[in-house]
Amino acid sequence: MTARQVDVGKDSRRMVSEAKKTSTEMLWSVVNDCMQIMGGIGYTNVYPVERFLRDARLQMIWTGTNEVMNLLIQHEYYKELLARRKTRATSSWMPPTRRVKKRRFMSKLLLLAKRERGKIFLRMQKVASSWGNE
Repeated sequence: MTARQVDVGKDSRRMVSEAKKTSTEMLWSVVNDCMQIMGGIGYTNVYPVERFLRDARLQMIWTGTNEVMNLLIQHEYYKELLARRKTRATSSWMPPTRRVKKRRFMSKLLLLAKRERGKIFLRMQKVASSWGNE
């Protein structure tokens, strides 16, 4: 799937990052389990497990650590969500009267939230001033 998107020319940064992250994590898990099974002899040059372990760790770091891949995946995913939301907002999937009602409702809700925030702030000030009087 990822290779097909690259061949077509679509933006595939998220899918490439996901593929790299999952494959290197699985490789590390398998090699680590092999090392656990082999025990101390696995760290010597007698068996190739020692080299696999080094290579697996290097692959997790080499083209970007898996933590950086997580951030990249999140960033690309949020970009896709915002693009979807923009296309949905420009399409007329909701009748105009309903859009106006929704806008009015949201503005009333925002006003109510601001009032409540102000009331809470006043209560906090009263409590703080009462602490100074004790």
